[in-house]
Amino acid sequence: MASSAKFTERLVRWLVHPTTMFWSLHVTYWTVVWVALSLLVLILRPAIVAPERSVAIHVITAFLATAILPWLLERHRLIRRLGLSPAGLVVGGAIVIGVTQTLVEHLVVGLGVGDGPDSRFGTVAILIVRLAALLGWALSYLILRLIGEHRIANVRAAEARAEAGRSELRLLQAQMDPHFLFNALNAVLACKDDPEAVETVTQSLAEYLRFCLRETAPLEPLSRELDALGTYLTVHEIRFGDDLHCTIDCERQAGDVMVPPMLVQPLLENALKYGAATSPMPLHVAVTARLDRDRLEVEVANTGKWMPPDPARSGGIGMRSLEKRLVYAFGEAATIHIDDRDGWVRVVVRLPAKAHRHDLRPRLEEATT
Repeated sequence: MASSAKFTERLVRWLVHPTTMFWSLHVTYWTVVWVALSLLVLILRPAIVAPERSVAIHVITAFLATAILPWLLERHRLIRRLGLSPAGLVVGGAIVIGVTQTLVEHLVVGLGVGDGPDSRFGTVAILIVRLAALLGWALSYLILRLIGEHRIANVRAAEARAEAGRSELRLLQAQMDPHFLFNALNAVLACKDDPEAVETVTQSLAEYLRFCLRETAPLEPLSRELDALGTYLTVHEIRFGDDLHCTIDCERQAGDVMVPPMLVQPLLENALKYGAATSPMPLHVAVTARLDRDRLEVEVANTGKWMPPDPARSGGIGMRSLEKRLVYAFGEAATIHIDDRDGWVRVVVRLPAKAHRHDLRPRLEEATT
């Protein structure tokens, strides 16, 4: 399936490539002109000894001559010297080709070497037909070129937006890491009088930092972060002692869903920070993850009251970063809902659950091709 998708993608890229599109138009257009002119001469039966041969010579020479015009458009210095626009070069070139063909044919017929019309009226009629065919090609090519330039402009704009999004995403990730480190160091300071606790906290912190600083993918299995949060909670369990009761409950299928890295950590961090300030002790924190049809639902609940972030104190960095990263990954399909009632604060993140762990390898292989 992955190889079939790759082949289809490469085929589409080849079909929409400017060179492929030009030659498809070029061959198709002049084939249609050849058939149309052949039917026209059969109907009108002009005074030409071999009209089929004349049509073939006209179409082949026009085919070859007009194929050179796109090449001339890439000679930017020449165009600047001539003072022509791309449209002027194509239209003017088509007219020159038609007039040149007619003059050469008239000269050859006058010398008695070839076949052609034997009157001025016939010559003018053929010139008009040739100019109509050539100008039709020029118009078709200019439309194709306009469509190609518009598509390229859209692709470049999309790439620029994607790069801006990636840059901001890296900035948000870099912004959140120092924020977490600051809070974790506060936990170390809180147990500074207990050497064993300091050692345990330091080891757990080092292990969790290794997890945070590893190379990450845009999407990772949810279970990967939940496993690492065990060491993160060790830091806070030593800090709070018996004043903290925390549980993590994740369905197996929910753990396989691919999510942005650091999805749960900022929610858990807020639950510990603001829960400790508003909840009677012991503080209860519960992390649950489950699948609801085709959506993943991650809930971080804590006893206490909801405290809105205070921008004056740089509050809510983790939540703002999470919201932006969810927008980049899922758009409006991802939501964050906050519920404060019955002495509990519940933050629920819902997002599409279409990507699973078993899809990781095809995604990575596709990303590297």
